[in-house]
Amino acid sequence: ISALRAELDEVKGAIDRLNLSIESKNHRAETLKRMDDLLEGYNHSVKNVMHAVENGAIKGIHGPVSKLISVKGEYSIAIETALGANIQNIVTEDEEAAKAAIAYLKKTNGGRATFYPLTAMKAQTPVISANELKNKKGYIGMADALCDHDKKYAGVIGNLLGRTAVFDNIDNAAYVAKSFGYRIRIVTLDGQIINAGGSFTGGSTRQDSGILTRSAEISSLKSEVAKLGIELGSKKAHEGELNRDIEKLNSEIGAINERIALLTMMLNAEQTQYEVNKSRHENEGLRLSALNTALEGLGREHEQYDIEKSNIEETIASLE
Repeated sequence: ISALRAELDEVKGAIDRLNLSIESKNHRAETLKRMDDLLEGYNHSVKNVMHAVENGAIKGIHGPVSKLISVKGEYSIAIETALGANIQNIVTEDEEAAKAAIAYLKKTNGGRATFYPLTAMKAQTPVISANELKNKKGYIGMADALCDHDKKYAGVIGNLLGRTAVFDNIDNAAYVAKSFGYRIRIVTLDGQIINAGGSFTGGSTRQDSGILTRSAEISSLKSEVAKLGIELGSKKAHEGELNRDIEKLNSEIGAINERIALLTMMLNAEQTQYEVNKSRHENEGLRLSALNTALEGLGREHEQYDIEKSNIEETIASLE
């Protein structure tokens, strides 16, 4: 049972650590979600437009590009780098909605913003096709293909990212860009850019500072919490099993202790009876010894009487 209790303590420790990790990740996700809801990191003009949409002041607004796509965590830096400032530009239902939003910003002195009417934006045809790139070392995919989005936004996303390829690192990217005469724009997973025409842009990038990175982290945290929740459920189930096993063993030990107590009581009773019988036997032995002694005395007296009788008989015979 000591081994089970040690295992139970270990499981309880694991449960505490899992709960702490889940709480920490949930707190981080909630903080990021709050930042996302408050449009932290967005231009003032974009915030003005989205607040106006919430208040019903303008209509036909779909939202910033960043809100209309989802990207896997490993691609978020590349896609955000490829989009650049375009990530905050606002997609509208049509040209009229774009004009209305511009009029609102002008009227309220709310700043300037760029709008992408769905009716005007068309996808760009890649100068170098994906088929020409797919066998190149380090090729990940075309940037627009690495974004998940509603199909109605395909024209916008294709326009912004349709001519940008994503490669794993700058060495492979530079080799391929040069081989195609720098006619293609390439971005790497860590955010370095080789522009069409041959210019290079790059350097350090904060891993947690971007708008898409934030969304990707929220998704990643939710996924991690879900996995931890499954593990926590498993640990709690194991804890329950251990508690039941310990309870069962304690019950069995209790029954054994009761049996031992009963047997001890019976043994004590038998011991007491044995002592009584032993004492009785000893007393009977003493009585038997006394009787034997008395019997021996009587035997000696009988012999003496026989001698005296014989002497008397001889005396009588002599007198006759």
